[in-house]
Amino acid sequence: REVMKQASSGALGGIIGVVSTLIEASGEHELAIEAALGSHTQDIVVEHAEDGKAAVEWLKRSGRGRATFLPLDLIEARETPSRLAEMLRQPGVIGVAADLVRYDPKITNAIRHLLGAVVVCQDLDTAIRLERSGYRARFVTLEGELVTPHGAITGGSVKSQGLLHRTREIRELANQLAAWEEREAAVAREVEALREQVAQLRTTAQKLASSITTQEIEAARARKDLEVVQQKFAEKQASLTVLEQRRARLEEELALQRRTFDETSERLAALRGEITQLEEELSRCESESSQRQLELAERMRGGDRRADQQPQAVERDVAGGQPGPGRPGPARPPGAGGG
Repeated sequence: REVMKQASSGALGGIIGVVSTLIEASGEHELAIEAALGSHTQDIVVEHAEDGKAAVEWLKRSGRGRATFLPLDLIEARETPSRLAEMLRQPGVIGVAADLVRYDPKITNAIRHLLGAVVVCQDLDTAIRLERSGYRARFVTLEGELVTPHGAITGGSVKSQGLLHRTREIRELANQLAAWEEREAAVAREVEALREQVAQLRTTAQKLASSITTQEIEAARARKDLEVVQQKFAEKQASLTVLEQRRARLEEELALQRRTFDETSERLAALRGEITQLEEELSRCESESSQRQLELAERMRGGDRRADQQPQAVERDVAGGQPGPGRPGPARPPGAGGG
């Protein structure tokens, strides 16, 4: 961890990363890969041997512990186990560990150095059978048991999740967070677009309302004109024909204006209905956004609780005592030592 901090700050160059963060394994293979790597999950891959040397010198000067470095220009891939093709055809054999993980081809030598000579088996019975049959390889089972080329068997219960599992969980949570943030941004854009549409419809409705008012005024004027004509009609019998024509024309104008008024009123009612629907959609979108923010916050709190519980699990492992002869100690927690 200290070395990675120095690399992030630029104090140390050529640092590529910790092995546990540079590889990905499927859920069914995680335990086997972690067992095969052991403490090497915290090895640090570097570009050149000089980069590893510089990091070692820094660890000495700062008193920050020890770490293992894998220089890509120096490290050699492990030789493929002999009789591999024949071995892979045996029942219960899954494959070479290095072929069951995903990684940047740039670090192939480092990964094959760690996992190239390890064969993953279905179970311990398969591993023992292969060892007795004379196949020379390091075997690891899906439950994390190990059988060495000399016949030593390592296994037992696992009290806590390994670095690969935790790294995968962190990566998945980060992807989920990015997806939620992207969805939240999309919803926010939709809400903003709806708000703009509502504003435009309100402006249109105001214009239509103003137009209706104007038409109502004109209709009132027309009615008054009609009344004047009707009054004059009684007084001016001599100009009856002219006045009748005038009245007919005014009545036609009034009818036209009434039709226009009715059409405009119907359009206004329709627009008001659209505004109501859009306001309901806006409310639903805002409610959905709030609910997703709450769910995201809950997921993040859950991730924080798991992160807080991990150091306690490590302390319990340490308190359990030193490992017995021939048995490996518990896997170091993230950041143990200098890596």
